[in-house]
Amino acid sequence: MSVHPDRGGDSHPAAAPLNGETLAEEYKQAGKSQNTDKAYSQAVDHFRDECHGFLPATENEIAEYIAKCAGKYSVSTIKLRLAGLSAWHKTVGFKDPTKSAHVKAVLRGIAKKHNKPPREATPLPFDYLKQMVLRQEQLMAKARSDGDHAEYQRRSRDVALLLIGFWRGFRSDELCRLEAQFITVYKGSRIEIYLPYSKTDNDGAGVTFSTAALKAFCPVQAYCRWIEDAGIATGPVFRAIDRWGNFRETGVTGRSIGPILNGMVKDAGLDIHLSTHSLRRGFAKWAADHGWDVHSVMAYVGWKNYESAKRYIPPRFSFGELSLDHSMSSLSNATVPTVIDASSVVAEAVKRGEMDNGSFGAG
Repeated sequence: MSVHPDRGGDSHPAAAPLNGETLAEEYKQAGKSQNTDKAYSQAVDHFRDECHGFLPATENEIAEYIAKCAGKYSVSTIKLRLAGLSAWHKTVGFKDPTKSAHVKAVLRGIAKKHNKPPREATPLPFDYLKQMVLRQEQLMAKARSDGDHAEYQRRSRDVALLLIGFWRGFRSDELCRLEAQFITVYKGSRIEIYLPYSKTDNDGAGVTFSTAALKAFCPVQAYCRWIEDAGIATGPVFRAIDRWGNFRETGVTGRSIGPILNGMVKDAGLDIHLSTHSLRRGFAKWAADHGWDVHSVMAYVGWKNYESAKRYIPPRFSFGELSLDHSMSSLSNATVPTVIDASSVVAEAVKRGEMDNGSFGAG
């Protein structure tokens, strides 16, 4: 099944042409990340309002500001606020005080004194994912027998979101921005998902993600069932649904992903709290447990640098038969094989029987 953009006629009257300056500003705004803009704006507001700082600022004022923040906020938060203040100065045309040697020295001291291990999202174990899906299937069957169409559709949506999010290692904002017209399904083979932009796509060239159809807990079949039941041909794939089963025109928000996931956790009676990064970390752990090396996971998920990937897949070092402690002999993967087609690894894992049968067959 292939879904293409709707190219039907436009019934609205043509808008007045925009001048070059207005068009340039529109494209400039379109190229920005809303999340980044919001974080930078909050950084400027915090400096001005809570710390009574004035802009443009001197390097001494910036150094004093981050010194006051030390211990109250994490080092990563302080760095983010510095980035926001840096962006403000560059945009307005002032010299950037955040890049001075003095500010950098103060920041190094703060990091040395106050650094803490980063808080990591709890990875979703694959066994838990299976229980969540199976429970949703039971509740969907009940909703169908009760004639509760809204409940059935809501759970169908949630299963599709869960499986696509897990098997693709998507961020919450990526799940929210999936558009039906940019998704192509090859039943029994794979699903291809095009994102016009993503966090690591700095040039806005667009990225196509592909994942295999699986014989169990299949993201392809879950997507097809949801999209066909909902009758969605274009626009956001995952939408809010009211009590009567009506869809909103806009997609679900990033803040709603966590409650959706934890609702399924509660339904399955599991003792775990998931965040929006739990799917990504859960898939990375599943992949590492099934023999994927770091570079393969990077290629599949879309990480651009090793520093990002190693947060999810810690390096392992093996001394093999030379190790006195044989519990240590499987700690590693010191050599890194050539990057492979990650989707084929999923398919091979299925063929080897490393995935149990569940409620889904191949898409």
